Amino acid sequence: MVTPVRTFAGAPARREKVRRIFELFDADGDGALGRSELSALVAAVNPGVVFTADQLCSVLDAVFRSYAGAADADRLSLAGLLRSYDDGAGDVDRDFAALFPDLAPSPKPSPSPSPSPNGPLSPLASPIHEIAFDSTRAAVARLEALIKNRDGGFAKGLREIRANLDRSGAVEAASEGHVAIGRALFRARLLPDAVDCFRRAAELSPADPRAHFRLGTALSALDRPRDARRSLSAALETASADALRWQALLPQIRVNLGVVLEREGLLLAAAEHYRAAARLCPTHYRALKLLGSALCGAGEHLRAVAALEEALLLKPDFPDALCDLGAALHAAGERDRAAQCFDRALQLDAAHADAAFNLGGVFKDMGLYGPAVEAYGRALVSRPDHWAAELNRAAVLLGAGQPAAAKKALEEAYKRTKRVELYDAILYVKKHQRWLRLREGNGVDFAVVDPSAFKTADRRTTHARCLTDALCIRDIQKITRLGRIDANLLRREMGGRERVATKAELEGILRKLLHFLNVESFQEAMKVINEKILTILDATSSGKIDLSMFFAVVAPICTGPPENRKGVAFDFLSDNGGFNGRISKTDASIYLKYMRVIYFQNSQSFSDPVELGGQEEDRAKILFSEFVGIFDDADRGFGILPIVIKLEAMDNARNSRQACGVCKYQIGGLMFKEIACHFWLCSSCYSEHKVPSAFRKDEYVFKEYMIDNPR
Repeated sequence: MVTPVRTFAGAPARREKVRRIFELFDADGDGALGRSELSALVAAVNPGVVFTADQLCSVLDAVFRSYAGAADADRLSLAGLLRSYDDGAGDVDRDFAALFPDLAPSPKPSPSPSPSPNGPLSPLASPIHEIAFDSTRAAVARLEALIKNRDGGFAKGLREIRANLDRSGAVEAASEGHVAIGRALFRARLLPDAVDCFRRAAELSPADPRAHFRLGTALSALDRPRDARRSLSAALETASADALRWQALLPQIRVNLGVVLEREGLLLAAAEHYRAAARLCPTHYRALKLLGSALCGAGEHLRAVAALEEALLLKPDFPDALCDLGAALHAAGERDRAAQCFDRALQLDAAHADAAFNLGGVFKDMGLYGPAVEAYGRALVSRPDHWAAELNRAAVLLGAGQPAAAKKALEEAYKRTKRVELYDAILYVKKHQRWLRLREGNGVDFAVVDPSAFKTADRRTTHARCLTDALCIRDIQKITRLGRIDANLLRREMGGRERVATKAELEGILRKLLHFLNVESFQEAMKVINEKILTILDATSSGKIDLSMFFAVVAPICTGPPENRKGVAFDFLSDNGGFNGRISKTDASIYLKYMRVIYFQNSQSFSDPVELGGQEEDRAKILFSEFVGIFDDADRGFGILPIVIKLEAMDNARNSRQACGVCKYQIGGLMFKEIACHFWLCSSCYSEHKVPSAFRKDEYVFKEYMIDNPR
């Protein structure tokens, strides 16, 4: 990022300063700083510090990990060095003055009275990095000497430096001093001590955003995202109060705050800050890249594509942005363009493991198993511990008809991880091998018949078309984990809130409700909620959601007795709340239309919900008992709820002794018996209208059985 700061007359601009520093230490002229070159840079800009080998290695590892590309783990580009300065890892003005003393700026004499020795610098100085007080310079010099000769007296010496700063008299001088020594400690990776200094500076000057910003950055480096978010939010609030003065710092605060929010799983909230950073600094291609990545993770693929394309207009040779653009295009169904993006990323960075992995995913979806195997292999060469690449490689080897090689790949993946995805893949391979043996031995095959051929033996038996939607709803419950939230908690969470909220605000509410999920699982849940529910409720793409309608929509798929789930939904729709409230028939109709559009995958097979009557009838208010009657209507309402609840109860049921006539596995959950041919089907095969080929006929009559109550 090019930070727009004001400079002294005749002094090189900030980006030019970084370029000159970079070229000075790029000894071999290869366009990147290796470990030895970066070591020379660190030593040159810290002349008063003698690093031990371990300290220097720790500093270099931190810089390369944060600012080098995935392909060049030990090579820092000019862009990476610039980002490190932008993020506060170094002081570009101080470093440039130390390396190019002849080019360093010197303030011109002013007709005004000379400032005192501890007075502030010229207002033309950078508002972010400059040191204004001599007491600060003395404290930094003494601290660097302590770091250089670190021994048992380091802690005592640091306490004395901090105490001297507190006794310096002027609050501004003390605050600046604590920030300066905190930055020196941060560069030396003494993060807990740096946090203490930044916190003291924030206490002394609560209206100065720099201290809050530094504190948030240090807390983030200590893997304390919640504390970091509080500090960065304070920095944003104070900087926004004087936006003109802090115009160079505001984009950095926004980006860092977005990164911290991502680490908490709040992608939509992070996206808002990245978007704001890009508005403040239109050339901030990194903010645009992060915006696109966050939107892609939240399921807003078309918006992600737009942001990433804009980032690439600013920086065409940005392999990470190309990789994320390919991922967004792939999710949007544009496989050819996605493959081109991944190819371009690999041309720029031949060892980009993520680009190779995602390219393998595109080939796998296109059925090109040979190229997919090659792409996953390329990802493993770049990152040998990439268990997901090994796992997907096993899947495509299986698809290519190489079960022995697939088994070997799974064994390699098992050495790298014990994640649940691996066990799912092993189960899939076993099923596939069993299926192959059946086919090779002329075993039982299946046929998919017309849905009208499936009949039910009694009213208690679920229709296959209804079961299809119920299984989809159950999948939504499982992925979003809403099925683990008591519906009554929704009432408590809504209390006192405004009815309309942004998507980011709703994301924060859901994070509290789903507090038991880790970051990765919550992001997966939020992505499905956004794609399945929020995109329907926010049809105009305003970014605003009616919280009452949202909670009413999700209440039926939360846990609790059926009547209670309906009651919670009714409360959110009613004017007065409670079971004694009333809602209009129009509101009930709109609500049930939302329910069917969101949850019914095959809604075209049902009639439109709740036909509206005349104008007077539409305005008529209905009680909860009448609402339940409309809700339970199978053809016009959400009468599928009893089937969903039945599936919920069957999730933990033991397997039966009966095997499915199609997939050949023991049936768990609901099972269906054809009363004439006496073959059994599991819920999945029944919902897909599959029957064994040996029993082809015009009509099938099924009876539903519960595993714990076979008849």
